Amino acid sequence: MKYLRKRYLIILTAFSLALAWLTIIACSAQADEYDFSRVKKENEAQVILPLETAIEEAIKNNAMLEAARAEETAREARILPSGALEDPSIEAQLTNYPISSFSARQSGMTGNEVMLVQKFPFPGKRDRLKEIAVNEFESSSREIERTKLNLIRLVKVSYYDLFLTYRRKELIYDQMNLLQGIQTIARNKYSLGTTSQSDVLELQVKSATFLIKLEEEEKNISATRAELNHLLGRRDHLSKWKPENLKESKVDLDSFISTFDEETTLSQNPKINSLKSLVKAANSKAAYTDLNTYPDFEMGVGYMQRFSNQDDNGGDFVSARVSIDLPIFQRTIRNEEQRGAKAEKMKMEALLRESTIELSHNLHATIAELKEAANKISIYRKALLPLADASILSARKAYETNETTYLTVLNLINSRFEAENDYYSALIQHESAIATLEALTGAPIPSLATKKGN
Repeated sequence: MKYLRKRYLIILTAFSLALAWLTIIACSAQADEYDFSRVKKENEAQVILPLETAIEEAIKNNAMLEAARAEETAREARILPSGALEDPSIEAQLTNYPISSFSARQSGMTGNEVMLVQKFPFPGKRDRLKEIAVNEFESSSREIERTKLNLIRLVKVSYYDLFLTYRRKELIYDQMNLLQGIQTIARNKYSLGTTSQSDVLELQVKSATFLIKLEEEEKNISATRAELNHLLGRRDHLSKWKPENLKESKVDLDSFISTFDEETTLSQNPKINSLKSLVKAANSKAAYTDLNTYPDFEMGVGYMQRFSNQDDNGGDFVSARVSIDLPIFQRTIRNEEQRGAKAEKMKMEALLRESTIELSHNLHATIAELKEAANKISIYRKALLPLADASILSARKAYETNETTYLTVLNLINSRFEAENDYYSALIQHESAIATLEALTGAPIPSLATKKGN
């Protein structure tokens, strides 16, 4: 029984190893069959969407920006009604008709009266209400600007991420191409008996792992492009397009830092200006609730038509009246309104202080990130990338002459991939930092102008 069990385990193990071997061979064969020229043609066939075109499309079609514009229109429409008087009213009444006869000529005090009545708020209330509406409208106008700048930043950052994903995919193809050349050398060496079969097998396994990486990058491309289509206001998230080639924006960072005026920058930020308008609106609300403790009043002018009788010649009357609200039962409500308005004012002032501090922090953090990215780009471009390419070329020749091992070549290929990937990541970091700075300052920065490097 034990012998049969042992034999069964041996057969099962051998079968598993054979299946794994066949899987590796199949994956390796699939990797070997990649037609890189075909892939290049497919990528070139995709429509290129320029960044500026994407930004224009987003500004035109983005639903959140459209909602902000509608909010501005709605608040603008409230300005005129907020400071207007209520419509006057007309009162008509039959006065002093005797119950016994309902005759208009029996009593001298009988008549038909018409009165025009107008309500007037306490002086200053209308002005405060109009100030509230104007400041809220100005805040919504700033919100449109903030939403637009943030939308542009999001489009740029997502666009750069999509470019990076495409570039990573191309780097994987480059790696596979390099590895195929190493595999050809390894097979030739194996046929001559100068390398082992395990070396060839490991190179095949490495080629197969690139297929997994390609699938991951395809998924990332689809997801990032769908996110961008969303920002552009497109309903079709499956349309295929690719970004244009990205180049480094030339930045005179030292000049920008030396001329950087934080106070001016803060004064240009749409979010800060929007909150300032809301603080003004809160001040006007607090002033209005203070005035609301004083009574409103009504004025009326009337005309009475009278009829003559045996005791009276029936001359018509003119009358006037004034009525004033007595804030007796509403005193508690008015006090609570004042307390709420003061709390709202304190809240908006606190939000303004916090946003100012946050903006200042984000500005300095973004400048530091921009400086770091610029230094990284310089190091990668001038040193690491040329060294990585030269080391691969040297190692490949050494491998052909048995002066180094395939592991050394593999490590150098991986190092070269990581260096180029890090270079493009630094480039994206650099361009994203510029986009963030422009959104924070509320305007394009002249010293960060859009001159592109070669």
